[in-house]
Amino acid sequence: MKKKKIDPLPLIMLNLCTQCGLCIEVCPTHTILDCSSYPCITSNNPCVGCFACEDVCPNGAIQIPFRIAWAF
Repeated sequence: MKKKKIDPLPLIMLNLCTQCGLCIEVCPTHTILDCSSYPCITSNNPCVGCFACEDVCPNGAIQIPFRIAWAF
């Protein structure tokens, strides 16, 4: 079964980031990479919205936006 890509991608607030690298370590799809000491997002790999990066960040520097949709 293919994993569905989540849009939009996680947001990283660099003013809150301490460069601990935990988000990079826990990302199962490698959407978050190490770019010049700070984490960055790549659209080459699909984010599956697992919230692992958001959960592990000790400073709340990562947020995964979500959309509310109505199902009929």
